Amino acid sequence: MGIENIVTKVEKPPAKRASMAETTKARPTDRDRQLIGVLGVVRHLSTDQLCRLFYAGRNPHNMRKRLRRFAGEGALAFKPAYFRRLFYRTYEGHCCEMWTLTSAGYALASSVLGNIIKVPRHDVGASFREHAIALNELFVALVIRPASGYPRAKQSEFRWIPSDTVRLPWRQHLGEAGRSPDRLVLPDAVLEIPKAQRRYFSSQPKDPLRGHSADAPRLGNSLRPDHSRQSDGPARSVPG
Repeated sequence: MGIENIVTKVEKPPAKRASMAETTKARPTDRDRQLIGVLGVVRHLSTDQLCRLFYAGRNPHNMRKRLRRFAGEGALAFKPAYFRRLFYRTYEGHCCEMWTLTSAGYALASSVLGNIIKVPRHDVGASFREHAIALNELFVALVIRPASGYPRAKQSEFRWIPSDTVRLPWRQHLGEAGRSPDRLVLPDAVLEIPKAQRRYFSSQPKDPLRGHSADAPRLGNSLRPDHSRQSDGPARSVPG
């Protein structure tokens, strides 16, 4: 009686699932969440500013790759993306990166900060991006940690209000005519210090040749104290 050869089908083992370490790595860490929260507050920061705030002493190339992952780029990209990458050109002609949040990024930033953030309807114009980054250098100086570590997005000592969410009412007096029409100041940013009961705002004339404030790098001069009686209350936010 012949012996039949029985061919057994060898099944391939199921694809190896992602390890716990890989799963954790694909989620925003606390550092990532604070970074996203900071962008929710200040709206735009450059690659250099983000690296100084959150990745000081680390390899800038690796940190830039992580920022691109948050923008949905690369094989290990975050989906949905939390960042959008924009570009601006300096007065010297250098092309630089800057970052802002997507709708998903603003949703996560709202949970980090504990309040709903109004998503801007438009990006800052290309001709004013360098000015915005220069102005936001003041915010960087206020929150940067002098030693190791990284800043928290939610600050108690001051409140930073970006230009797209604030309107400062004031009244213009037109001499002896007796007319005092209501006006609005649309500042580049407002810095409120509750303990000192002070508010400072940036509202400088623009340089027509460069397209932004003539002395934007001199941040100490760009923020002016607001002493107007019409603006004694909190800065009025734009309705959503």
